[in-house]
Amino acid sequence: MAQFDIPPTIQVIIFDKDGTLIDFEAMWGDWIVTLARQLEWAAGMPVTAPFFAAVGFDAATGAIAPGGPLAVSTMDGIRALAGEVLRAAGASQETAAQALQRGWYIPDPVALAQPLADLPALFGALRERGLRIAIATTDDRPPTEATLHALGLAHLVDGIACGDDGHPIKPAPDAIVKLCAQFG
Repeated sequence: MAQFDIPPTIQVIIFDKDGTLIDFEAMWGDWIVTLARQLEWAAGMPVTAPFFAAVGFDAATGAIAPGGPLAVSTMDGIRALAGEVLRAAGASQETAAQALQRGWYIPDPVALAQPLADLPALFGALRERGLRIAIATTDDRPPTEATLHALGLAHLVDGIACGDDGHPIKPAPDAIVKLCAQFG
């Protein structure tokens, strides 16, 4: 592993999860395509194109808009947005709720997580230098914890701030502030 200098005043390294530690597109691209198809089937009306537009997904290229809801929203936020898209497409409140009930699912973070580096070696090297490690993510806590366990990182992470923890989500600084306060 390459050597790097870390100023002695740095005590904690805070990582984002999706797009920094794991491949963002691999995690979320296939899921959003499958989810859109399932919602369209469940609602019995075409909603894929407006759903992709609403979440910031380009089906032609597979690109995810950096500031779009797919990149920065929680699961609850994306689910609510899907309901709005269904209603905007002409579904009644009841039909939209039924379509969400039948078509909604949460991706398997363990099956889809593709690390972007040798994360156990990286985290181990940081810990050997006396640094603490934290994760600040917009993703929800259960899939974040499952991913960290599956990647063999959970025992190396000292703190996690997730999108469903009740603080404003990124890009608001609250998750980072929370972690910094936790570590003093």
